[in-house]
Amino acid sequence: MEYIFIRKHEKYRLNLELAIGRILDSLSYHCTDNRKVRKYESQTGKNLSTGDYTTTLYGTDKEALEHSRYPYPDGKKTRIRYDWSKTPHIPVVLLCHTGKVDISGFDQSGKRNKDILKYCTEVQGGLITMQPTRLYAPSMNPKYAYSRNPHTYPIEFNLADTMCHAPAKMKSLKDLGEAVGWNKIELKKGVIDHMDQLLMDDPCKYFEYAANDSTVALLYESALYGYNNKPPVTITSAAAHVMKDSMMSYLGCDNTAEFDRKYRGLEKIGHGLVKRPNKPGYVESSSLEPISDKANTIQYYASQAYHGGYNGSSDIGYFFQTTFDYDLKNAYPTCMCLVPDVDWENPIKSEIVNRELTLQDFVNPDSGGYASLTMMFCYVRFEFPETVKYPCIPVNVEGVPIYPSTSEGIDGVYACGPELFLALKLGAKVFVEQGYVLNAIINPENGKMSYSLRSAVKQLVADRDKAKAEHGKKSLEELILKTMVNSGYGKTAQNVVEKSTWSAYKDEMENLGCSSITNPVAACMITSIVRAVLLATQNQCHALGFMTCSVTTDGFISDVPEDTLKSLDLFGFRHSMEQARLFLTDNKNPEIWEIKHCQDDLINFTTRGNVSLYCKSNPMLFDGKEYEGVCAHNSTKSGYDSDTYKDRLWLTTQVLSRTKAVEYKNEEWTTFKDLVQGKDFIVKNTVKHIRMDFDMKRKPDRKSFSSSTVTVENTTYEIANFTTVPFHSVAEFKEYRERKVTIPCLRTISDWDAFWLKSDTKTSKTKVRDMAWAVLNSCIIGHRAGFWTIPKLNELSGAERDAWINSHNNSSKVWKANDWKNAGRNTRQVNMLQRELIKDKLQELMNDK
Repeated sequence: MEYIFIRKHEKYRLNLELAIGRILDSLSYHCTDNRKVRKYESQTGKNLSTGDYTTTLYGTDKEALEHSRYPYPDGKKTRIRYDWSKTPHIPVVLLCHTGKVDISGFDQSGKRNKDILKYCTEVQGGLITMQPTRLYAPSMNPKYAYSRNPHTYPIEFNLADTMCHAPAKMKSLKDLGEAVGWNKIELKKGVIDHMDQLLMDDPCKYFEYAANDSTVALLYESALYGYNNKPPVTITSAAAHVMKDSMMSYLGCDNTAEFDRKYRGLEKIGHGLVKRPNKPGYVESSSLEPISDKANTIQYYASQAYHGGYNGSSDIGYFFQTTFDYDLKNAYPTCMCLVPDVDWENPIKSEIVNRELTLQDFVNPDSGGYASLTMMFCYVRFEFPETVKYPCIPVNVEGVPIYPSTSEGIDGVYACGPELFLALKLGAKVFVEQGYVLNAIINPENGKMSYSLRSAVKQLVADRDKAKAEHGKKSLEELILKTMVNSGYGKTAQNVVEKSTWSAYKDEMENLGCSSITNPVAACMITSIVRAVLLATQNQCHALGFMTCSVTTDGFISDVPEDTLKSLDLFGFRHSMEQARLFLTDNKNPEIWEIKHCQDDLINFTTRGNVSLYCKSNPMLFDGKEYEGVCAHNSTKSGYDSDTYKDRLWLTTQVLSRTKAVEYKNEEWTTFKDLVQGKDFIVKNTVKHIRMDFDMKRKPDRKSFSSSTVTVENTTYEIANFTTVPFHSVAEFKEYRERKVTIPCLRTISDWDAFWLKSDTKTSKTKVRDMAWAVLNSCIIGHRAGFWTIPKLNELSGAERDAWINSHNNSSKVWKANDWKNAGRNTRQVNMLQRELIKDKLQELMNDK
């Protein structure tokens, strides 16, 4: 059945309780007579140590009055309370698509209405309730509503959102409708922006459109989880649940407590009674803690050694030779199959203390060969030979992972076995201050190491293959299982590095929390193996004379031929990866690489920033196959359909013609936090600015620079080509990053000459005689270059603008019209001061609106 609520007047707004009550009336659900749950409360005691009052419920006001010992703040001795604790609540799941749009449309401002947004959480673009909350919807049945005998529907309310259950890049209602064979109704261009006019012009079309969107969402969710079933919080949480069940079976665990101890090395510890927040009474407090001091130490080392995916660019410019975008097939699921279970009852096999690490530490005593995947966690200092193009030990610098040649200038870093093994194979010296090699659980039936993650991944892969065979490739079933397979790693790594999310209920940031399968050792090992494989590949390609200009999490762009790539032994990692691939494919396919894109017109400008003009309608033909080229937008949006020729052309010309930050338009929705704090939902068109310059995660090799010319659509552009080397130290990385922000654009040789000038003088600062003037001037320069926006400067012009600037001028000099012109010149922008020196004045200018 479909229900549509229409506002009779602008002043009327629908609330959630009224809507649910009306629907349940129509469906003839049983409602509760309020008199049956009406109670009378009085304060019958007081805790002298805490000052809290004890309250008691009575059946009559007279009884409550008789037992009252303390009046309420308003002087009354009793209060009416409705006790719903013994009344069954009706389970209701409200399903949305992009819920913050839908839920913000309800008016929950009434004193009898629950501010439902405060009980919601924003996840994966959707809005959900993590736990059910209770609502009380009034019956509007005439026999109750217009008498002194009100009835109510007690509701156990959950909010679900299809955005949390759709595969990546298939989250639109149009995609969901196509997946279940119920197409979304398309409106003509511009109509969606004036739905009120559509209601007046064609009410039937309006009602049909509104109802159809809800039907698409309902049919999609029902296709996944069945009719009238409560869906899981997200598709990834469903994956974690499925994986946990599989792993419990593999490990022989009968309950969650056994699983937490055996797989995660955790046990529940009680902390006694604690006061309930915002409510009277106390609750039992408990938490999951490591089962021993040794387990705690290992989990700490693993969490400190954990890093995300490897992303970076090492060759910048225009590349006319044929290049390939290679994908490390199912990288994370494959590597999950290579991580054994830690024996948390006896986790430490051996310690390494204050000595150099050697390859002997990785020898397998049974086979005599190297065990590149040794579960090892160490606190180290390191130095790679200068000849190593791609060092492999990550160092996190203010949130940016880099790979310097040495640990010079820092006390040390935590590192994981696979990358330490690769470092030694590359000739690095690694000194271990403290390290641990771990024991794995040994399966008593066969004497081999236990791999519960492997079992879970295999089950999901098998289900996906079955779905592909029965329902077809790219069917809803196959895509959902693909999402579940790929999300397993994310749930394993959830909150290994503590992350916070904004709590609407508490109006503050709170810890995101772990998933049911979070394991810092497994998470660290998985991502370390992926990074080690990619870095091993880069180093061996470089040794053969091939470049690898860009790496993005599970693949890379290179000119290395496919047969050459597949012949590389990757310092021993290839064999392990191939064995895992054979396991996942039932011994059918050991291949670990595949070509995703191919092009001979590559422009690579920064990490996650590269483009080719080859597209679906104009593919590149290579070896008898058609390929699209790469297209990574560096977070910009062209306004055209993604990956089309027009989209690629926009990105290409923006990168090749830029003289400052690139400007693009973007739609911004009111944030969830602002909605909770009472702001209306609106979609605002904004103008964004972003730099398209090399991100300086590696050191530009000055002697490698050359100028390239690129002709696109009969226009010729210039771009600098260069390669990079690793930074020697963290300090050198910081120095280069500081210099970069003082240069408005780094595209041409001329732009880079300005950068090198600052490098030669060993400064990223400009010597100034009048600091107040330099600070003000730098703020205006940055505004004109698009680095930031000072609102007032967009509103004013001419003499009014100069006067406003002078009102903030603490220098003896007077700002004039020519100063505004000069601030827009590239030659002057080179002299900008560092952001740190101007941040206070910049904030002052931005706040004066």
